[in-house]
Amino acid sequence: MKRIFVVKGSDGENKNRRLLAEKGLLANEAGKGKVFEILFCMRYLTEKQFMHLPGVERMIRKFADTGWLWEYFDLEKMAEENKDSPAENPTDAEQMIVTDSYRLAQQAKAAGICCVGYQEEDDLRYFPGVEYVVNSFEELDTTFFANALRRFHGLTAVIAETERLVIRESCEEDFPALYRISRENESRCCVEGMSGDYEEEKAKFLSYIGCAYNYFGYGLWTVLERETETVIGRCGLNPVTDELSPQGRIELGYLIGKDYQRKGYAWEACRKILEYGFKTLDCSVLYALIHKENAPSRALTRKLGFQKEKLGETEQEIELWRKNRSA
Repeated sequence: MKRIFVVKGSDGENKNRRLLAEKGLLANEAGKGKVFEILFCMRYLTEKQFMHLPGVERMIRKFADTGWLWEYFDLEKMAEENKDSPAENPTDAEQMIVTDSYRLAQQAKAAGICCVGYQEEDDLRYFPGVEYVVNSFEELDTTFFANALRRFHGLTAVIAETERLVIRESCEEDFPALYRISRENESRCCVEGMSGDYEEEKAKFLSYIGCAYNYFGYGLWTVLERETETVIGRCGLNPVTDELSPQGRIELGYLIGKDYQRKGYAWEACRKILEYGFKTLDCSVLYALIHKENAPSRALTRKLGFQKEKLGETEQEIELWRKNRSA
């Protein structure tokens, strides 16, 4: 069972938190139960105001489509009904809090509970105690919250899965395999290799995965063979700004190890990444940068529906390919 709670109270956050704990809504032991609860604890919004925030109704419909149950709790009414009752045993649910309250966010952090902050778009103040800050609920769904919770517990978020592959965020344990793969000359397809010292490249790798996923919400991810859980390469999306795209572009990149080439893995992984880019990230166009001599990558890019861009005099060793969302 999966449940979502919208919680509203006006008698002070300490009382609210105490009551939530008594009702068993603030358990914080990860992974104990089968229930995943998201508590929307809006201190400065009424239920009506919350429901009219951009994207909330759409978000609720997405939850409903995947079997989530929406429940509303009036804390003041709960307090009145339970003032003479003993506290209930804590739930075994895994939980997350979404709130507009700085104080509640800090209390949640102190209790070891993952917290996402909400504030209006023009509010640029620092929001302490939260993993993320959202200004809108437009594109949020169960995947967003599940991945946020996984990152909070130091786990990698799964981006996509196919019959043969799992694409997930990279972690430190992936580096030895990715470093080896990147140094295989034949396998340098559409992603920058690691040509430097092992320790230097490892430091850059850890810095990248520590920043890119949280800041951009995407990046290069690790590709694993599902059956063996073996790291076989990288695949993902990278923001690029250069002379070809002074305003920036989002570029598809992939790297498959020599031992796993010519098995259709690159095609399988890239299709899922394009789907993620267009549907989840709402990109209108994606690009790929290909070396002219790389015939397999040119063929794959064409098969994926990309079209070659004309680069004029700059078109020498590389080709820029473009794919629109509808293509």
